[in-house]
Amino acid sequence: MEYFESEIFNKSSIKDVKIISDNHFNHNKIIEYCDRPFDNITEMNKVMTYIWNVSVDENDIVLHLGDFSFGSKGSVKRIRDKLNGEIYMIKGNHDKHGVQWYKDIGIYMIRDSFTVGGEYIFSHRPIKSVPKSMINIHGHVHNNVPLFRESEFGNKHVNVSVENLGYKPILFSKLIKLWDNREYFFEKTT
Repeated sequence: MEYFESEIFNKSSIKDVKIISDNHFNHNKIIEYCDRPFDNITEMNKVMTYIWNVSVDENDIVLHLGDFSFGSKGSVKRIRDKLNGEIYMIKGNHDKHGVQWYKDIGIYMIRDSFTVGGEYIFSHRPIKSVPKSMINIHGHVHNNVPLFRESEFGNKHVNVSVENLGYKPILFSKLIKLWDNREYFFEKTT
C-alpha cells in the first residue's frame, strides 16, 4: 500500500485543515514525561477525545503531525472511531506500523514531510535548516519548546504538540493569524 499523496493540501485547501501533533493516546508515561494534567491514561484519552470532538466536526480534515497513539490495532482503532474528522498523518517516531495498518483503522498516511505553496513545511520533527521564506510546522518536542519560535538565523518554527494547543486541533488559518501576531507569544532562540 502506498502513502496518500500530500497534494490534497494546497495553498487554498490548507487554510481549512485542523492541525495537531503528539496526542500519544494510550501512552502511560507521557503524563509524567510532559507533566500532563491527567491522573491516568483512561482520563487522558477521554479528555483528549472530548476536546478533539468539540473542536473537530465530522466532515473536517485533520492533519496529524505524528505520534498519534500507542497500543494494539484494536485499541488504536477504538480511539480513532471515537474521533471526528478525516485524519491524515505524517508518521512520527512512535508510529511504528505500516501504511495499511493505519489505513485499516481510518488514518491516511503521508510521507515524512511536505511543503505547501513554498511557504510552509510540515514535518513530525523540527527541521533545523528551514529556508527563511518558509515556516516549519511540526510536533515531536512537546512542551519543551514554545508554540512559536524564531532563531537568530531566521529559522521559523511552530510547535503544534498537543501541550501547546490545549489538546485541541487548531484551524490552520487561525494558527497562521496567531503566527502573524506572534510578538505576543514569541521567544527568540539561539
